[in-house]
Amino acid sequence: MRAAARIVVAGLLVACSTSSPGPSSDVAPDAAPDAADAAEVAADAPGDTDPGPQCDWPIKVPEDAPDPGRTKFAMTMFHFNVQYVAGGLSYTDGDGVEHPLFPEAAGWDEKRVEDWIVTETFAPVVDFYLAHPNWQADIEMGSYLLEILAERHPAVLDKLRTVTQRGQVELISFHYSAQLFLAFPREDAKRSIDLTKELFRKHCLPLGGAVFDQEGQAGEGRQDLLVKEGYTVGVYPVNLFRHQHGELPRWPYYKSRGGDLIVGPGGVDPASGIEVEWLFFDDGELLAAEGKADPYVAPNAKFSQADMDAFAREIEAKEAAGFRIAHVSDYVRHLKARGVEQREPPPLLDGTWQPRSTRAILRWLGGRGLLFGATERDNDVRTGNSRAHGELVLGGALLGHAKAGGLDVAAADGLLAEGWRHLFFAEVSDATGINPWEGEVRYGLRHNDAALARAGEAIGKLKAALGTPWVAIDSGSGKVTPLADRPIPEPPAKLADPPFVPTVTAPTRQVSIEWYEDGLAGAALEIGLSAGVPGFEGDPAASLIEVAFPRSMDRIRYSPGLLDDEVVDYGFDEFAWPDGELFLPLGNGLVALGEGLWLVKDCRTVHLAARLAPDDPHVRFRDETAAADRPVTYRFGVVKGSAAEALKVANAWNVKPAGIR
Repeated sequence: MRAAARIVVAGLLVACSTSSPGPSSDVAPDAAPDAADAAEVAADAPGDTDPGPQCDWPIKVPEDAPDPGRTKFAMTMFHFNVQYVAGGLSYTDGDGVEHPLFPEAAGWDEKRVEDWIVTETFAPVVDFYLAHPNWQADIEMGSYLLEILAERHPAVLDKLRTVTQRGQVELISFHYSAQLFLAFPREDAKRSIDLTKELFRKHCLPLGGAVFDQEGQAGEGRQDLLVKEGYTVGVYPVNLFRHQHGELPRWPYYKSRGGDLIVGPGGVDPASGIEVEWLFFDDGELLAAEGKADPYVAPNAKFSQADMDAFAREIEAKEAAGFRIAHVSDYVRHLKARGVEQREPPPLLDGTWQPRSTRAILRWLGGRGLLFGATERDNDVRTGNSRAHGELVLGGALLGHAKAGGLDVAAADGLLAEGWRHLFFAEVSDATGINPWEGEVRYGLRHNDAALARAGEAIGKLKAALGTPWVAIDSGSGKVTPLADRPIPEPPAKLADPPFVPTVTAPTRQVSIEWYEDGLAGAALEIGLSAGVPGFEGDPAASLIEVAFPRSMDRIRYSPGLLDDEVVDYGFDEFAWPDGELFLPLGNGLVALGEGLWLVKDCRTVHLAARLAPDDPHVRFRDETAAADRPVTYRFGVVKGSAAEALKVANAWNVKPAGIR
């Protein structure tokens, strides 16, 4: 995650695959992999195979006895993302031609950028706390970084183990890759956390109880999952809080979904008797680099001891003023020891930590960046993620069936594990936002291709083991039916009486709308859009598509990210609307249009953010990044019925699909 203004292009458990993603390549979204991609699909590069140190896990770290008299706390949150420039600052296309982001970036591939992040930004922070054992802090990172440290920077890993095992640094990790997890089913996040726990166990690192994460993603589903996975404290970004509730005072901590929740950074309501200051709450890469340079300018940036010294002086001043230099879990323990009231939070919707500059999650699900918008392909990347998810889930259901029948499934199991790992990389947030350059877009597309290839190969092996050319798979029920031939489906019947007419805006395209009967949803529509008018490819209007559905109530009813089987219901009047709009990711595709009327986006064809605004009687889906020279088809379902009936459709389409393979 990173702030758009800083981008300057100038002079707790399963054994894991540990390969590193390879170089980027020239793959169009719907094209077959070229030679470079085929090599990667065939086999992953070897990674960290060292079994690591041995320890009892989870590790119990020492804790100071909380002091009920403490009222002043200073905290630090470092967010580190070793995929800050996903795929590196240079990619090589299928013809072997290198494409650097700028001239000095030639040769700065994925590994070189990762190593720069470790040596110039991450290691200095670890060293800083190693040298100041009385100061606490939170370091957040994707667990993929542990593989890099183990393979290429073992001394840094040893130091990290020291500062975390002594309870000084709370090491936060809620995902393996820096995924846009709110946009995808809970299973994806759960598997990513499983891999994270295994890596922490393997390398004898204590996994912190607090949760902050990539892009500051937060919401009810994230809170629910973190609690169920054994974490204890969710950190909800203050700007996202303001985006929904204006300047409503923030209480020191809340109770939410069976766990604790704090809002940060920033102060808290003085009526609580608690004083909070944040010494740093940002991308960790920015603290130690000279001039707060980020990894996009790594070839021209270096470590700054002066900046680290200045930070030390700031902490010393706070300590002298009576502040406890705490990490998040330590802060919450002190609040509880003091008996500070724990309140219920206001309703908190899905979003990211800088919603004003990014229009909430829109920038990752349809919004055009400020720098490289002409090469962005948000819907291509995210629908590809959804298709790969579906194939891996179908493969998993088939695997379970074959395993229950006593067949040898080891090879297919390994392929599916590799496929999931590729999907975690493909779901990286920076493949679609904030300002992804072409190499990052290709990174997402390439890993989608690899995930699909692994799933397809696994399904092929399982069908061969079962001795059937075709199978009908229902991943929701787990039912698998061998078939001698692939049935030819009947064409869907046209719907005689559509429930409404959507409004489609696409300035350079021809538009068609077809309604038809759907056996599950009841009604479905396909919106077909031609390729744009030639000659306007560089014009943002050529990449713009917006679909608006009429809504008939001022309520927000939807499935929060990671809560695939739940619908929450809030009135518009429960929010302050300081920015006049809200955007929701709809990981399972479901949002209400009116009483008993639900819309389900088919995330395999359209995976864009949903916009709601009090002064707009529509739910809108907007793509500012569609390829100007290619046709597009969106599919939506419309359900008349209860929330349970709508959830059944959303999950059958987007979470646990059925299909013939």
